[in-house]
Amino acid sequence: MRKLLIVSLIGAVFWIVSRDSPGPSSLGLSASVAWWADAVGPRMKPLLDPVLTWAARDELRMLARDLRKRQESFQPLPHPNRFRDHIRQNLHTGRDGLDPWGNEYYLVITLDSVIVGSPGPDGIRNTEEDLHIGWLRGEAGLSDARTGWLRVLR
Repeated sequence: MRKLLIVSLIGAVFWIVSRDSPGPSSLGLSASVAWWADAVGPRMKPLLDPVLTWAARDELRMLARDLRKRQESFQPLPHPNRFRDHIRQNLHTGRDGLDPWGNEYYLVITLDSVIVGSPGPDGIRNTEEDLHIGWLRGEAGLSDARTGWLRVLR
């Protein structure tokens, strides 16, 4: 019961801090969330998965924002096979470019869209537990409110 209370308090603190400072400082929070998940072990996994999902979504939003800025300024997007290297060099997540569950984020680039994602808690790509964000490439200059973003989040 005591561990449940501690995890609940940690989740509340993360929510309050993220609500007040949704910028790059939340990368540090995401790393902290992953550290707590490792520290409490697998018995607490069901309680921490919602917090880890929040952390992964937050990082996906930052990754997407970074890639979209690159696209808008006519810089090349990273090659999908080297996406983890791009994350390591440009966005310091504190986990060597991995999501909160220790899996690699992925990047899919098609002729008309860009998708950045995480395999999610199960660690298997293309399942219901995947988390991903995408946008249409031709609408790079549009704001989020004008359908420039296609959000597909669990």
